[in-house]
Amino acid sequence: MSGVASIMNSALRSMETATQALAVASNNIANEGTPGYARQRLIVQPAPNEGDMMLTGSGVEAVRIEAIRDLLLENRLRDEISSETSSDLLHSKLRDVEILFNDIAETGMLGVITEFFNSFHDLALDPASINAREQVQTAAENLAQSFQTRGDQLRQMQTVADKDLVSYLENINSLAKRIAGLAKDIQVQEVGGQNANSLRNQRTALVNELSQYIGVNELEGADGNYRLSIGSTLFVFDGQTVPLTWDTSATGGFVSVKLGSVDVSSTVTSGRVFAQQQIRDKFVPDYISKLDQLAYEITTEVNAIHSVSYDRSGNTGVNFFDPLASASSAARLIKLNSAISTDPTKIAAAKLVAGTDNQAATDIGNLTHKQVFTGGSVIDQYRSLVFTIGNDTTNVGGELDHHAALLHQLRNRRDSISGVSADEETMDILRFQRAYQASASLIRIVDELLQTILSMVVR
Repeated sequence: MSGVASIMNSALRSMETATQALAVASNNIANEGTPGYARQRLIVQPAPNEGDMMLTGSGVEAVRIEAIRDLLLENRLRDEISSETSSDLLHSKLRDVEILFNDIAETGMLGVITEFFNSFHDLALDPASINAREQVQTAAENLAQSFQTRGDQLRQMQTVADKDLVSYLENINSLAKRIAGLAKDIQVQEVGGQNANSLRNQRTALVNELSQYIGVNELEGADGNYRLSIGSTLFVFDGQTVPLTWDTSATGGFVSVKLGSVDVSSTVTSGRVFAQQQIRDKFVPDYISKLDQLAYEITTEVNAIHSVSYDRSGNTGVNFFDPLASASSAARLIKLNSAISTDPTKIAAAKLVAGTDNQAATDIGNLTHKQVFTGGSVIDQYRSLVFTIGNDTTNVGGELDHHAALLHQLRNRRDSISGVSADEETMDILRFQRAYQASASLIRIVDELLQTILSMVVR
């Protein structure tokens, strides 16, 4: 009878294993659309032989529930999420800069610059005209306003990027605390022999969300220790975090990112934090510098001609714009000389003391195409600024397309390995159901045989 008991135990064990497998498959189907979920499978092995089953075996038993993951692929996917997110945000910000200098949409400065120098050509046609002088005055004020407006808008972009950095750091610290909490819970469950796959899925989803803000390195040791780092600086260790902080003592009052006492600003190479740092510290300062240089050179070249020329009253030595000591902040400081802004007759249009000729007005008007600026003519130099902005936007757009395509491929690969296929899970359910039914049938047959044997004994 011990052999019969062993058969019954084997069948019951197989039924229990099939039930667990059905539960795993059902859970997979339920989480088909859950972000970060990794398909699970029940790992089984032959049950140890017992009693009279030494030759035939004792059925099958469950070992563990395993989440199907390719850790190398997961890490590559996380890195690409971070890179794609930073490229996307950076491209969006550069597109905003493009709008400020889009001459096709008439939001650029080319028309304002051209109108300013053309107003001197118009004045040269009739140097005695008060109306022509007032047009020069208005065009100059529009030019200065255009420089100031775009300079202010670019600096505002820096300020917004800096403020966004602070809000990002707050979100990052919040996510890090949740990740650390899950890491601790995973350790506790697995030490107690429980399955922590659900918690690990949640942690993976949070790390991927964190990667959108900042690039991190993830490492989970065989001993269960869990680490997240930014560059080489530890950020999360098991259930503990080192919060990110910000320091405003840097030049310009912008925040620098610190991890504990370590400044990690330069080690951040992807994510939204990186994109905002690039806008604030690299791209926009370059555009402001070029805009300042253009404003400075226009001021210098126009003043060089105007200050040695004569107005209608024969006066000379008057600068057209307020002189600038250097190109620093020139776009913000460019301003029409108050003497001219209040009295357009002081505009010097003549090279002769009598003040009746038009040579000075002609010379200033000709600066439009004269090769005396750093970039050639004033138009060439302005177009160089526009080209730089457009080229930067195009390059970042190309990086975005590259990262988006690669991210799409990696997600498809992950789905093929860790994703849930409802059709495959349905087939598994049918297979496990048949295994359960077979084991149940075996128990029924053994029970019927026992009943037959017992009835024969009773007779």
